[in-house]
Amino acid sequence: MIQLEILGSRNRGRLHTLSLFPVTVGRGTDCGLTGSGNGLKDRHFQIDLNPDSGFEVSAVQGVVSINGAIGDHVRLRNGDFIKAGDASYRFWLSPVEAPDHEYREQAVWTGIFLMGLLQVFLIFALLWR
Repeated sequence: MIQLEILGSRNRGRLHTLSLFPVTVGRGTDCGLTGSGNGLKDRHFQIDLNPDSGFEVSAVQGVVSINGAIGDHVRLRNGDFIKAGDASYRFWLSPVEAPDHEYREQAVWTGIFLMGLLQVFLIFALLWR
């Protein structure tokens, strides 16, 4: 559902796709996303899905800044920067993949072709009667 891109550590550029909420980010082994960096707490912040307002970030044990502004219970938008200690992340909505309709499309085209053949057969049957 969402992706967190690591910006400020040795794993820079790495994308983590997260789909179970709430997800906690920090150094702790019980976190959904573990990170490193000076100032990053064991359970630094949490991202949750609020059905009314969308994704929200809230500080658990540390201070969190979103796009340079310190806040708590902040609504996230696509491309927002999240900073927790020295660790930096970019919040992305995951791309939506279209379902594969190849089988259905082939079935429809086959049906159209067969209907055309049936019409040609009926026309010839009526002409040579």
